[in-house]
Amino acid sequence: MRAELTGRRSDFDPLAGYRERFAETEGHELLTRLQDVDFGLYLVDDLLTKTDRASMAWSLEARVPFMDTVVSNFAFSLPVRHKVRGFSKKRLLRKAMEPLLPREIVHGKKRGFSIPAAAWLRGELEPFARETLSADTIRRQGFLEHSAVTRVLDDHVSGREDLSRQLWGLLAFTLWYERHVEGVTRDVSLEALVAE
Repeated sequence: MRAELTGRRSDFDPLAGYRERFAETEGHELLTRLQDVDFGLYLVDDLLTKTDRASMAWSLEARVPFMDTVVSNFAFSLPVRHKVRGFSKKRLLRKAMEPLLPREIVHGKKRGFSIPAAAWLRGELEPFARETLSADTIRRQGFLEHSAVTRVLDDHVSGREDLSRQLWGLLAFTLWYERHVEGVTRDVSLEALVAE
């Protein structure tokens, strides 16, 4: 999809860092290698960074007790059978928490903190997305192929595919470029768009 959106082949590999980190643990069990990639890249560069920024923006001191060195080293040292069995994950943690928490918490389904981007981009944010990713803007910036961007937007809005992650990335990049490179600011807020 990247080559189609940019209209050219690119030698840039957005997963290069992940591949390099994964290669460093050659010879270890697959799950351990994948955990190392998560631990060394995704947690550090994404989840923990976002948690820190969001909490500190409101003067909150967030704690991540499972990231304690003793706890994380213990978790890494466990045999795979104690970490995952079939689709059952966090097996020892769940067992340890059973006497302390209600069953629906211990054995409940994992819930993320995602925004309803897919629904927004099919609903109240669709006009904003179409305006932001307009042919004029795309041509002016010169990075993307408008026909490919329109196809991604149309496929998402029609419900053929959930392309909300790709669209959100395209919107973020386009708006960032407008503001920080072109010096264009839009007189609009996400709250106002969603409230309309």
